[in-house]
Amino acid sequence: MHEPAADVKPFEQAQLSLTQAIDKVQQKTSGRSVAARFEMYHGQPAYLVRTYANHQIQECRINADTGEMIGQSRTISSQQLGAHYAKEVKAVQSAQTDLATAVKTAEQQNGGRAILAKLETRGNGNTAYDLDLVKNGQLHTAMVNPGCSECSRRAVNARVVQ
Repeated sequence: MHEPAADVKPFEQAQLSLTQAIDKVQQKTSGRSVAARFEMYHGQPAYLVRTYANHQIQECRINADTGEMIGQSRTISSQQLGAHYAKEVKAVQSAQTDLATAVKTAEQQNGGRAILAKLETRGNGNTAYDLDLVKNGQLHTAMVNPGCSECSRRAVNARVVQ
């Protein structure tokens, strides 16, 4: 599992925001973003963005400094989707708020910059955008309700990750 805390220092130097990376990949794939995160990929700062369109998930990497695509995207067809991806797809199809809007909401209401954002289905069946934000060198978490098109301050919760 990817641990965002290890990437905080290089992330703070990245020229591109997570929202800009999401927008670039959505334009390329014509899909709706399900998840995005910053990572160091073969020594270069990158964002991994997962989108859904036409019954398949595409994973694309984009250079976090130049905005250029890195390599070829990976495609996973709906027949190949495991239980985790299938839950993500169902959740993204019913979400009123998209991932980029959830990122902007969390950043505006909590300060900092998003390093990771994903739509998750909890054990009770509820879905939420789960975000990790970097603020003053510390990693914070936030949750945004995907069911509201204009999320209020009450829809976002944050805490510092130790």
